[in-house]
This record gives sequence, C-alpha cells and structure tokens, in this order.
Amino acid sequence: MEFANELQVLIRQTLGTGRSVRCVRHRGRTTVRPGSTQPVAVSLTYRGKLAARLKFNYEIELDSSGKYPAVTKSEIHLLSASTNRPVLRYEYLRRPNRVPAAHWHVHGENTEFGRIMGGIAPVNISLDDLHLPVGGSRFRPSLEDFIEFLILDLKFDHTRDWRSAIRRGRENWRKTQVAVAVRDSPRQAVQALRELGYAVEPLPHALRDDNLRRLREL
Repeated sequence: MEFANELQVLIRQTLGTGRSVRCVRHRGRTTVRPGSTQPVAVSLTYRGKLAARLKFNYEIELDSSGKYPAVTKSEIHLLSASTNRPVLRYEYLRRPNRVPAAHWHVHGENTEFGRIMGGIAPVNISLDDLHLPVGGSRFRPSLEDFIEFLILDLKFDHTRDWRSAIRRGRENWRKTQVAVAVRDSPRQAVQALRELGYAVEPLPHALRDDNLRRLREL
C-alpha cells in the first residue's frame, strides 16, 4: 500500500531507522504500522543510546463515497524505553464517542493542575485522563508534526536531511486534507477560487451542500 511506503520512507529519512512499515489485513480491516510480521515500535536514540520508542498505527477503510481511503483510527505514542509506558499519546477517531475526534493525552503530574481539580472535580481525574483537542478530523496533526517535535524539542537522533523529508510528507498530507475539506464545504471552496481569479461553475449534478457535521464537530 502506498501509504505504508510513504511512512516507511518518512521514518527512515528522518529518524535514521531501518524499521519497516507494513500494511496488514485483519478481520476486514487494513492497518498500517511499523514491524513486519508483528507490530514493533521504532527505537528513538539520544547520542546513540536508546531513550524512547515511537509507536504508531493507522486503521483504514473506504470513506462514505466508497472511492477514497479514509483513516478511521490512528495512534501515535511516545513510550519510555525502560518501562514501555506512554509519555505522550496522540489519538484520532473518525467516529468519536463523547471525546474530540483528534486529541492529545499527556502522562505525568502537575501540581497546579492537581490544585485546580482538587477544588472542583467530583471524581479523581488525572492529567492523562484529559482529551486535549487539536484540529478535528480535517486539520489534525500528522506523523510529520510529531517527528519534528521529537527532533526539535526532545533532541532525539536524526538524519542530516530530516527537514526535507518532513516538508515533503507534510505537503502531501495537507494537500490531501485540503481536498477533503473542499468536499466538506464546496461552496466556500468555489468562492475562494473565484476570489483568486478562477472561473468555477458547478455542473448540474455537482454537490452543493456543506457537510455541517464535519464542519461543526470537535
């Protein structure tokens, strides 16, 4: 699958890993994740020493039109190398239930957060229980964004030309998301194109209604 190849190229050209990324079919679902026969997280090193692991997987099926592949669930986790426990978790659900479609979980303790929740929470809520919303279905972060954070903020080892790989991958990701967003709001897309000087006229069978659910949901 092309998507698996793209992610394999991305992690190899940024993190310098030899880890493969595979597309696996199981019980009618397609999953893209690192590892050959079994899922294996990507090792992250700092000055050559194992420091953490990067785990990610994407579940994919055809969208409602039956024409385009769509991610129904994705996870990107930063794990401790010593305990294999999560430090940060980014997750996306195409069909969320009472949580934001795209969200972060932060694992750890925060004294000020504890003071706030100690005064108002009816039950004990920890920091990693929170779902921090980021962009919804259409404008959510990509794996490229997460890897750039690992390199710039956490200083994990990386390849010399990692920025070029990140930019190429992010450009492809955002072009795909722009196309999907246009299908959510075709009238807005037509207006924007006309303002740029394009002559756009809908055909008789053209879709004109906005996908209000997608535009409004968290």
